Amino acid sequence: MTIPTTQDWLAAFEAAPSLAQDSSLLEHVRQRFHGKYLETIMRARNEMAEDRAWEGFYFWMVFPETNRKPFEIPPEEASALLESLKPLVVRLREGLREQHSSQA
Repeated sequence: MTIPTTQDWLAAFEAAPSLAQDSSLLEHVRQRFHGKYLETIMRARNEMAEDRAWEGFYFWMVFPETNRKPFEIPPEEASALLESLKPLVVRLREGLREQHSSQA
């Protein structure tokens, strides 16, 4: 299985029309996912911990606007985005395992 490319990740984020229409918002959400949530998801020791990380990302996106978070994504878009990202995370895990086992 191949590790997802940058294009794969960008295409997944476009599952949320709010993001697809605003490149700076898309980049902000993408960076937050890759910089915080993806790391937490990848380090999760069990399914419950992983689910909490996905849930955290979801609620971060749908939570109402604040001074520090000047956007809000509709819940159905946030759900669609998670469904687009989850297969990429699976591919990433599998690809990293394959790389690791081939280097051993």
